[in-house]
Amino acid sequence: MTHCLSRIFEEARSGSSNWSPRAVREVLDYIAASKADLLVDWELGDEEWGRVLEGGSVVALVCAKMPLVFLHKPFDALLSSLDERKGLWVVAVESFDSECYSVSRQLLEGLFGRRITENVSCDSLSISDLWWATV
Repeated sequence: MTHCLSRIFEEARSGSSNWSPRAVREVLDYIAASKADLLVDWELGDEEWGRVLEGGSVVALVCAKMPLVFLHKPFDALLSSLDERKGLWVVAVESFDSECYSVSRQLLEGLFGRRITENVSCDSLSISDLWWATV
């Protein structure tokens, strides 16, 4: 089954006027503080996504363009507290590598202001593919 992310991106975009680099950093730090061995990987001004990593594995992706978070399901205990942040869209994912998502290529290109490579299938992509195409 493929889950379409287009509506989620559209909804998150509607809250982007209140989204700032400071808010991105706060969410990244909040997630990273939930467990001792988590670390933040994000270059302010250079990357469209911040990541929270456990070893080499992604635990969360936080979008710098809009209030959108992809959170690995083993960390879903954070969902309720993240959901309390007004206007933050949180999507719990089983795997960042499962190609079970779709999204409008035109929507992504408009949101991220660049052409999305044809090497990424927007009809069947993983969250890792999405990150790679838009980072």
